[in-house]
Amino acid sequence: MKRISRTQFIVGSLIAIIVIIAVLASGSEGGAWWPPTHLNDTTPAGGRALGLVMERMGYATQAQNRPLSRMPADARVWFLLDSQTTFSDREADDLLAWVKKGGILFWVPPDNESNFFGDSNSHPGVDHLQKKLGAGRSGMPSFDASQLPKMRPLNFDAVADYREGIKSASSSGTTITFNSSRDEIASARSRLEIAGPPGGSLVRLDEGKGHIFVFPDAWMLCNYGLSKPDNAMLVANLVRVHLTNAGGGKAYFDERQHNDDLAPPMPDDWPARLRQKPVVFAVWQLLVVGLGALALVSRRLGLAVPLPTTAPVTRASGFARAMGGLLLKATRPKAAAQIIGESFRARLARRVGLSPRESDDVLAARASEISGIDRDVLSRALIASRAPATDENSALRDAQQMERILEQLG
Repeated sequence: MKRISRTQFIVGSLIAIIVIIAVLASGSEGGAWWPPTHLNDTTPAGGRALGLVMERMGYATQAQNRPLSRMPADARVWFLLDSQTTFSDREADDLLAWVKKGGILFWVPPDNESNFFGDSNSHPGVDHLQKKLGAGRSGMPSFDASQLPKMRPLNFDAVADYREGIKSASSSGTTITFNSSRDEIASARSRLEIAGPPGGSLVRLDEGKGHIFVFPDAWMLCNYGLSKPDNAMLVANLVRVHLTNAGGGKAYFDERQHNDDLAPPMPDDWPARLRQKPVVFAVWQLLVVGLGALALVSRRLGLAVPLPTTAPVTRASGFARAMGGLLLKATRPKAAAQIIGESFRARLARRVGLSPRESDDVLAARASEISGIDRDVLSRALIASRAPATDENSALRDAQQMERILEQLG
């Protein structure tokens, strides 16, 4: 079995670690699929049906995809359903202040766990809301062959007005969790569970004059979920109980992705993930550590290697290094020139189709005929191959001349 060198082992280990990082980066956000529910998206995970529900109730709809210096004056309902939405902490505080004045917020919190690379700072506005409200998501939907969740019936616990006209509303089965130990959660904030398992959970938080409806995910609110019986009616009831459409107003779908200082969402292909922060930092650190390890364990080129004193030289590389050292110590350029000359004579004879044992005149004539090189130049080089120079400068000059002849022969 072929032995693996120390350098091959280190390089192979580095490659294996980088591949593992890429796999973890690919899987860190790919385990669950949560619908973004964007307003103009007509796919099963889109929010076009939710926009139609609001328009039928008398509210105009608008996708908000630009930074906000302040909340729109005509906003009545705000949908923040995609945990990948990106905005600033200040905008998150403005949103909560708007709710306190009487706004209605539909909100889906992010997962409680951060991914493998701790990407919790990629979406600070959403993270800031989660810290303020203390809500998180627990559980995972069961998906069918079409990669759509198996909807389960909701169990309504309170508020008869929300249940009006509803017999079988359903959701994906994920639930909401609350962390009451967070310092910034207002102790006076009331919390009402509207619906519970097996279909999941739906909670209302009262914030000043307004309300925040917390959903564990947006599956019940996307096009796919609103196609199920009574789900559209439930959404309409949640708004109708607390608001009237007198005076108009708009329902906004929060689709903001701004602030260039923030890391963008992880791409789908793992080579691109390796270029994302902080993955790229980990890869560079591994490369630096690997190069440092190679520098420590490898020998410098030209470093003298002593011959073993108690054992024979058995490896070809050790023998070659030892012989090179002996030739250098004995100052014998003639021996090196002789080796170069014999190699030159054999290579030249092979290229002209003759034997190295032929005379210098025969080899020079044939080579000159083929290449057009001056015959005298070839004769001098062939003589030098049989009678090598004894000094270093002459040996180097003859070797360079021989190399030029071989290059011209092709």
